[in-house]
Amino acid sequence: MKIFLLVSLIPIFVFASYFREGIVHYKQKNFEAALEAFKNAALQENSKNAYYFLGLFYLKGLGTQQDLDKAEKYLQIASSFGNERANCLLAEVIILKYKDYDKAKKILISGKKSGAYECNQIAKKYKIKL
Repeated sequence: MKIFLLVSLIPIFVFASYFREGIVHYKQKNFEAALEAFKNAALQENSKNAYYFLGLFYLKGLGTQQDLDKAEKYLQIASSFGNERANCLLAEVIILKYKDYDKAKKILISGKKSGAYECNQIAKKYKIKL
């Protein structure tokens, strides 16, 4: 019985470490390894934070080529979990991909009100007055 319990818990410990592993690699600027860990965290754990980091990585081209379609996809998922920081980055995708500054501004204003500091940074970068 104890062996069965131990064996059944192993996957939980393995999966629970993907996001943490991604953060460690991210802090070490080992972006390719971080990207893989965040992919695993998203797929295995459905981690809202992993989706945020995947969106960030594809937006900025960290450990991979910039891919605005993938960035948009992952940031929308993170946003659906209520991640306001993801909304800020999604506004940047909207600027870069669609050149829709009005829509981006609305998102940035909302994010700023919720306290997401990235919204201020992105607004400043693209000279959008909030």
